[in-house]
Amino acid sequence: MEMPEHYAMLSSVFLEAGLIDSVEFTRFDRGDPLEPERFERLALRPEVAVAGGYIGRCLGGAIEAMAEYRQRDNILYLPEIILARHEEYLDGTEASVIFAHGLQSDNRTEVRALCA
Repeated sequence: MEMPEHYAMLSSVFLEAGLIDSVEFTRFDRGDPLEPERFERLALRPEVAVAGGYIGRCLGGAIEAMAEYRQRDNILYLPEIILARHEEYLDGTEASVIFAHGLQSDNRTEVRALCA
C-alpha cells in the first residue's frame, strides 16, 4: 500500500464484501482513536487487527490504545496494508515498531486470511 487513500478504499471494499464488520479511525498524526468510546468495544470482539496507519507513531499509538481494552497477544496486524513512510521500510519479516509495542510474529496475519 502506498498512500492513505488506498487504505480508505480497501476499508470500504472489505466492509462491502463482509470481510470485516467495523473500521475504527484514529488521528492522522498520533494513532489515538477519533472516538475513544468505540475502542472500548474492542474488548468484546473475537478478532481485532491493526492496519492502514503509518508504521511509526500512528500505528504504535493505535496499538497502545487498543491494548487498554484487550491483550496484546489478541491484536492482529496486516503488514500488507500498513503504510511505510519513505524513511521507514516494512518488509515481509515485520517492522521493529510492531514488536516495540508488544505484538509478536504470531500476531501477523494476511489479507487473504480475511477472504478465507
